[in-house]
Amino acid sequence: MYIENIDITNFRNIEKINTSFNKKYNIFYGENAQGKTNFLEALSLTLNGISHREKSTLNFIKQDSDFCIVSANVKKEDDIDTNVKLTIKEKRKYEINSTPVKTRTELLKEYNIVLFTPEDLKIIKGYPKDRRKFLDESISLIFPAYHSALRKYNKALKQRNTILKDYTKRNIASSLLDVYDETLYTIGSDIIKTRINILKKIEKIADNLNKEVCKNENIKFFYSSNVLKNSDLTDIKLMYKNALKNARKEDLSRGTTTVGIHHDDINIFINDLDTKKFASQGQQRSIALCMKLSLIKLLYDKFEDYPIVLLDDVMSDLDKFRQKQILNLIKDTQSFITCVNHSFLEDINDYKIYKIENGNLKEVTSGQTR
Repeated sequence: MYIENIDITNFRNIEKINTSFNKKYNIFYGENAQGKTNFLEALSLTLNGISHREKSTLNFIKQDSDFCIVSANVKKEDDIDTNVKLTIKEKRKYEINSTPVKTRTELLKEYNIVLFTPEDLKIIKGYPKDRRKFLDESISLIFPAYHSALRKYNKALKQRNTILKDYTKRNIASSLLDVYDETLYTIGSDIIKTRINILKKIEKIADNLNKEVCKNENIKFFYSSNVLKNSDLTDIKLMYKNALKNARKEDLSRGTTTVGIHHDDINIFINDLDTKKFASQGQQRSIALCMKLSLIKLLYDKFEDYPIVLLDDVMSDLDKFRQKQILNLIKDTQSFITCVNHSFLEDINDYKIYKIENGNLKEVTSGQTR
């Protein structure tokens, strides 16, 4: 799939942008704080339903404006034309082909975006919640129904924690906890199986991609869970049920659920060494980027259509060899790349270059495949 054109009104520091794009490489350069990341954020928010840096809806609206609109025409596999429109006033309103979109799951079924930003280094350097977020977002792209299941789990978890906090005060029957336990171990066991299955696929693809960038490095992932007693997932639902049962006394004491998928983590190794402790900044960036780019193949295998790739300020920290390899890895997709300097395009023929300054976009030059 690829975005043919976009119309942006009053998004962040962007007052008005209306432009068309190349089917392959689209480069956006300019000084810092001019609107490059805002532009990518508008694309991600509109097609993927989330922002990588903001939760407050009103902050998307340009200062001194009371609304924001982003509309994109997207052509999917088999030349299917679609229009997705985001309108922001007090709330966000999505439409696909003028039909209201009620849930983010509906967006995920229609459009696939792979976004990499400097914040994605948290996949390697950050906390377990950062790695869970990466894995959950990745799976939601491949299986949109997973996003709904995760929401149901988190809702039940929140309700269970509320009961745990008030248990002694309100004389709540333990049978009510049993009800929420059943929801948690039923949904949670399926989530663990899905996470492990997809993580194995990401590991294989990311390892191959990383070898194209750093030939002598091997990547390994290990899924860590306080529910699992062994690697046999046959009786995972029973293991999960027993884990909740055995932890109930401690849960009541702490007023929170101490076991479950919300505590899980991914241990990432390079040449059998923990990447958090022993990988260089460059290695961490390469691994995180390859983990994200592995989704290109996974999404294509699932939907037989390439996702749209957004790379925010990635090239500046890579040497020329790695820049060339990254461009080659995304050659089958439509990509949007922000940068300060676009000299890395010297071997690329099919592109458009835009300059962003004070929220204004200007096409500078373009090239076509020879």
